[in-house]
Amino acid sequence: MENDLIQYILEHRLHIDRDLENFSNIIINSEGNVGAEKSTKKMLMKSWYDGYLLSLYVGIKTNSRKRDYKQLEKAIRGWSSRKKQYLYLISMLLAKPEVQNELNLDSRQNLNNIPNLKSLSDSIKRVCDEYAFGGLQFLKEQYDKDDTIFEDVLAEKIKDLVSGAN
Repeated sequence: MENDLIQYILEHRLHIDRDLENFSNIIINSEGNVGAEKSTKKMLMKSWYDGYLLSLYVGIKTNSRKRDYKQLEKAIRGWSSRKKQYLYLISMLLAKPEVQNELNLDSRQNLNNIPNLKSLSDSIKRVCDEYAFGGLQFLKEQYDKDDTIFEDVLAEKIKDLVSGAN
């Protein structure tokens, strides 16, 4: 059962909030390899997969959640190449009591009443998107206050860490 759920999770498609796509292009090369040279010099993240993970982390840490988003699919290939990072962030998300309550994972009785793993996986993806887009919205708000926020030493360290993890 556990492996089936993980398999469903790793098949999640990659999405972005259409309203935040233009902003994301400032820090993330959301077009894949197009402009890869530019992304290594000016942008924090080389791909939207990395940008999504960063945004999800920021959303979880700042408790930023965007429920009203316009989902746009960016890729269909799943998360196998970033399996550890994605599952780790999902575990951080599922540790939040409010998320456990929302997904009915807060008691043994509720766990036994989960209709099927595919629907649970879909619910987890929806919550991940809400936190990722909330994190991206948070980053946009910080950028609107100070447009040099992604040009400091911390940004370079994050960029180095991410490129070293792939």
